[in-house]
Amino acid sequence: MQRAILAAALAMMAMGSASAGPPTSTYVHGKRLGFDECKARADAALRAEGYADFRDFGNGWTGHVPARSATVGCVHSVDPTTVVFIVVAGDDAGAAKQRLADRMSGSTPAPAGARRGECASLAGLWYHEGSPYRFNADGSWRYGGMEQAAAEGQWRARDAAAGAFEFNDRKSGLTQVAQLSEDGNHFTIEPQHTRVSRAAACNPDAAPPASTGSPDIGASPAPSGCPLAGTWTAQIDGLGQSTWALRADGSAQEQGLGNAHGSARVDGRMLSIQWVTGGYGGDYAIQLDESCATGQGTTRWLSTPPGVAPRSFATRFTRVP
Repeated sequence: MQRAILAAALAMMAMGSASAGPPTSTYVHGKRLGFDECKARADAALRAEGYADFRDFGNGWTGHVPARSATVGCVHSVDPTTVVFIVVAGDDAGAAKQRLADRMSGSTPAPAGARRGECASLAGLWYHEGSPYRFNADGSWRYGGMEQAAAEGQWRARDAAAGAFEFNDRKSGLTQVAQLSEDGNHFTIEPQHTRVSRAAACNPDAAPPASTGSPDIGASPAPSGCPLAGTWTAQIDGLGQSTWALRADGSAQEQGLGNAHGSARVDGRMLSIQWVTGGYGGDYAIQLDESCATGQGTTRWLSTPPGVAPRSFATRFTRVP
């Protein structure tokens, strides 16, 4: 059933965007809403983002603005779930796709000036094309997997009020500038215009992290962070619940679901687990709260058996007392 739904979505994505050229950006995700509501949201989302010249292809709509087209559609799954798919082609396709995805999720992109609280800092987990950036409150950062970072160094605020930050790569010596979006859920690396997104949307009403980065971008970060060792329950949307036993040496063992095993680490309040089980492999990226007792983030299937597509799932971790 799931394969049939995915195949239908991909077919309609191709149909909806047949006239569009590169660059393109796509999104496929299950939402807890009915088909009619989904299609109504698709129409409203496109109109709110200024698209016009609509075409109704049955399961959704295609609209156009100068230099860009967008298709938003819906495939009914199992009540009350509908698969939402978005294809944007043209200028600034990634950012335009994310704004449509936000609207389909029921949220409106924040107006100018909304960046505050934890949304005013780089601290947390971010992704660019599936690869993680981790910015820790102690001023350290790293890009890439847990076993070996592709880049790492220190970060700090250049002008926090304006959402401007900088981070250096210890290996290359290069310092780059990051500009936060108004809602604090994306930043752009200049001058490459690389767009990076938070793993989980920030809360502007939550307390900001204790630090805005390293006071001296060349300094060694001070040790800090949540303890790793302990037992955690993992609640994964659409999959269920399991228990993870994490040891101080970084070993990790799951009980329930796939009974996976792997390695874990904590950077500041960012808990990461890389795991394997059967024909699957993936990771967890969980941003813990200030108590180090609960956290939210994502679970990803990065390697899968033949015929099963990689996926990501919203996840909540709770430490067992």
